[in-house]
Amino acid sequence: MLNTLTSPPARVLIADDDVNLVHMVRTLLRAEGHTTLGVLDGETALKTVRSSPVDLLILDINMPGLDGLNLLLNIRSSGNMTPVIFLTAKTEPSHQRLGLDLGGDDYVTKPFDPALLAARVRSLLRRSRLTPRPSVLTVEDLVIDVDARTVTAAGSPVTLSPLEFELLVALANNAGKAVRRQDLLRSVWGTQGSAKSLTEHVRRLRGKLDAAGSTGLISTINGVGYKLG
Repeated sequence: MLNTLTSPPARVLIADDDVNLVHMVRTLLRAEGHTTLGVLDGETALKTVRSSPVDLLILDINMPGLDGLNLLLNIRSSGNMTPVIFLTAKTEPSHQRLGLDLGGDDYVTKPFDPALLAARVRSLLRRSRLTPRPSVLTVEDLVIDVDARTVTAAGSPVTLSPLEFELLVALANNAGKAVRRQDLLRSVWGTQGSAKSLTEHVRRLRGKLDAAGSTGLISTINGVGYKLG
């Protein structure tokens, strides 16, 4: 008999509004040795990813509020490249292409064979661990360590709030490009943000970078948003 290649234990987040499916997938992956987290909506999934890193995401597309596609957009635009498997009832090729084009790594349609999902998880975890992801972003004299969540500007450490850090990472991932206000709100605040909050956070972030010696790095692009570098 052919032996199944295993993957090291991982933290896996499952987001689906079907509580029974979440329970089934968690049970399946725990049997594979993984630690699992289960949530029933996109907003909770986004908060979980921001507060506690995971190794793999399994996302339903049709969730209330923040759906799986917009959840992925939020995650990717902040620089988070955690592997993603879409688990959904949508079988049309156009939906599959859209999910992959937005940064998804695999696509499993419902109903599905649990053994197939487990195999897809093993395969994706192995591939993701073979390819190290850059964790340090550099823009001129600004250095952002995404994993350590530290920032230095002109050689001086900069202390940022969690939202200021996420905002800086979102800008750094698009360094030299104008980023629309609505895209920053979606990626950093999800559905909870406001234009006033964004303006205030940019003001504070700009002030901290200027005070540390990285002056003029954040530009306001009238009618559009902001640019770093």
